[in-house]
Amino acid sequence: MQAPKPFRPSLRTRLHLLLLAVVATTSLLSACHHTVKPARQTLGMFPVVDGARARRITHADSVPENYRIMHEPNGAPVVITTTPIIEGRDVSHAAATIDNYSGEPTLAITLTSEGAEKMRAYTVAHVGDRIATVWLRPTPGADNHQRVLIQAFTIQSVFGKHFMTSGLDSIGTARKLADALNKQAQEP
Repeated sequence: MQAPKPFRPSLRTRLHLLLLAVVATTSLLSACHHTVKPARQTLGMFPVVDGARARRITHADSVPENYRIMHEPNGAPVVITTTPIIEGRDVSHAAATIDNYSGEPTLAITLTSEGAEKMRAYTVAHVGDRIATVWLRPTPGADNHQRVLIQAFTIQSVFGKHFMTSGLDSIGTARKLADALNKQAQEP
């Protein structure tokens, strides 16, 4: 008994099937484009882990799930937790300014009522500890954000609804951060 001949569609049939596949893929991509919101750039403030615990994490073979190792401009490692104290949605307004005393660029931040309560509760319990300001920029891929350490600083006093953060590298960076935060604050 002979094996049946394999089905070989004509060139016209193959081109027709290819055209249908392109149309179906384009329709699917178009539908996804309208239903998936792109990741946004935003700012977050995260607890910094210091001392012996930070040394154990930075020297471990793998970083525990709830932590990230970032680096300051001088290359020093900074260990942060992955749970933010506040995020961009907790900010109602931000402005780039120049500090009158130091002449350094600063970011003046006004929090929402909920954001102010979260920040106050954290800083009351952690005066003297450090927190990190991290810029989250959208990137393609599973993680969805590139994390850029803007600064890590010591909490000097309790933060309220209004506070300023300094130590930014330029007024341009302060403006970019303020623009990103204000854009997010205006979104529903």
